[in-house]
Amino acid sequence: MNATLPQPSPSLNQCSRDLAQHGYCLFRDALADDQLNALRTRLTEQALAEKQKGLSFQDGGPTQNWGDFRDSRGALRAQEFTEAQGGRNQRVWMLVNKGAVFRDLLGHRAVRELVTGVLGDHYLLSSHTANIANPGGVVMRLHTDQWWMP
Repeated sequence: MNATLPQPSPSLNQCSRDLAQHGYCLFRDALADDQLNALRTRLTEQALAEKQKGLSFQDGGPTQNWGDFRDSRGALRAQEFTEAQGGRNQRVWMLVNKGAVFRDLLGHRAVRELVTGVLGDHYLLSSHTANIANPGGVVMRLHTDQWWMP
């Protein structure tokens, strides 16, 4: 296979073609600088607040096994996914509940057009999260995030 892989493009049409052909696209300049700054600021605030309240989820440590969230009885093992247990990356879950800037992303014209082009007019959003990747995190194997589906 000698296909040319997608390159960053400011063209929604090119991104749609890349998404259809390759399963992904690189949308250059999709967000303006002020939007990016607002997202970074709000994400940083939220991540810090979750850390300060002991609610942060931190993974990517060398002794943590991604997906090993429950013990043998089925109880959540949240205490294993902390910075104290070696977690390097911080996940910020359920962004839709954590600020208008995150909800606004979901209504972004380009996002809507690209998703609708693949899934049609009716679809269900099951995850809207951020992963703050820090130095020292281990490589995560290729996986699906649809673990909750049959």
